[in-house]
Amino acid sequence: MRVVVSVKEDGTRVMEGYHQDFTEHVERTMQDELVVKSLANIYSCLFYVDLDTEQYMSYINTLHVITKYIPRTGNVRDAMKVFNEQLCKPCDRSMLEEFNDLSTINERLRFNSVARIHFQSTIYDWLRLAFIVCDRHSDGSVKSMVVAVKDVSEMKEMEHERIEELKRNIRANRSKTQMLQNMTHEIRTPLNAMFGFSQLLCMPDGYVSETQKHEYFNYIFNSFNMLSMLIDDVLDVADAEHGNYRVEKGRFAVNEMCRNAMLMADMRRHANVNMYFTSDVADDYFIESDSRRIQQVLVNFLTNACKHTVQGEIHLHLSTTETPGRLTFSVTDTGTGIPPEMAKDIFERYKKLDGNVQGSGLGLHICSIIADRLGAEVKLDQTYTQGARFLFIL
Repeated sequence: MRVVVSVKEDGTRVMEGYHQDFTEHVERTMQDELVVKSLANIYSCLFYVDLDTEQYMSYINTLHVITKYIPRTGNVRDAMKVFNEQLCKPCDRSMLEEFNDLSTINERLRFNSVARIHFQSTIYDWLRLAFIVCDRHSDGSVKSMVVAVKDVSEMKEMEHERIEELKRNIRANRSKTQMLQNMTHEIRTPLNAMFGFSQLLCMPDGYVSETQKHEYFNYIFNSFNMLSMLIDDVLDVADAEHGNYRVEKGRFAVNEMCRNAMLMADMRRHANVNMYFTSDVADDYFIESDSRRIQQVLVNFLTNACKHTVQGEIHLHLSTTETPGRLTFSVTDTGTGIPPEMAKDIFERYKKLDGNVQGSGLGLHICSIIADRLGAEVKLDQTYTQGARFLFIL
């Protein structure tokens, strides 16, 4: 409302005025404030830009570090230069310069109201810069816009973790598929051997000599052990994944357990390989743990060594000094060894060094599961270069 008071010649005072309804203006102001507050919840910095005058004004800035580089008001082209030259890392600078080129803004925002870019920053890990159209001219060109800035470092880190997890799952699924394909061959091989040699043992008397019968029996027994190991590997992993992998501790003679592991693996040994056991402790040395699970680890280590060693030696050793205060079981061979690029993944599920060598690719992974349950550690000795050397530290 506006009122004017005037005085006539006769001294009469006259009041004249008018009033105007500002309801619409107030509502529009409140809506604008609501929009700004909503954007403030999304973006850390907001700059209103008038493209006709190329001037900007800062509305909100919670990224206070940026205020050291960009004033609250000024020419928008100067501000874009600061983003390009001081707030962006060199690796993303050319990409950001192209995005901040105002001469192409109308072409890029002709059919869109928002344009955004992520870039690596010198003051934050990652920043997101967005152009949001506020108003347009009658020809559709942008009249004014909001330049919004947000620190998205945490979001980028989470996105990177999700991508890496997805890659790991894809690799695991691919490896699992390959493992299942291998298992078909792995199971068929010992079954065929068992069937074939059983038929030979059923031949009439005199057709097969006693020496041959003993040899055929060894083939059948070895095939049975191979098939049993493959099935046990799959069942062990399934039990571990469902939380059913049990550990039963008891007192046992550790040297005797090691010799039993040697006997179980001896059937897989090549004729030109010498396999032997040494120990730093006496035969009456007892420990409290799960002998069956430890023996399973050693058998996996030994059979793995037998598969990859065709000549030389395989040495199982029990040391009390290699890792002070702990028992260290080591299996050292003179076989093909482990390539450095596979060393870090060798204990993962379905990993096989050689697809042509029998096995499910689960044995070493099972060793890591057992070690975890027993509070122990399994690892590959990467300093040994004459073959492979695996350690179980209890």
